[in-house]
Amino acid sequence: GEVTDGHVDFYARFAAPAVVVAAWDDDPESFDYSVTREHWAILEASTDADGRLLQVVKLPAPSYDRIRRGGSTDMAAGYLNYYVGNGFVLLPEFGDRDADEHAQRVVGDLYPGRA
Repeated sequence: GEVTDGHVDFYARFAAPAVVVAAWDDDPESFDYSVTREHWAILEASTDADGRLLQVVKLPAPSYDRIRRGGSTDMAAGYLNYYVGNGFVLLPEFGDRDADEHAQRVVGDLYPGRA
């Protein structure tokens, strides 16, 4: 299973009205592979309270093969727990350079002038 017990804040969050950031996992061996695809399908077919179709922004997870430390597999590595403050965004990094930089670009585009 997944260590956060499937908490929604690991998988999706609103970034703006009608804009949802959704976790994505490309590793077919991962628990989250099928989960993120199911969430994606649901979100793409959903509307907000005003009836607008959601714009869903994909935020891929880092590669667990690149970030495992000490042999532990009991961790949840995802970027959706970022914090938006006045004039800044705090975003976790996991040591997967490609994924970390991609997450910075995606989140930076969502919050111009803050990231």
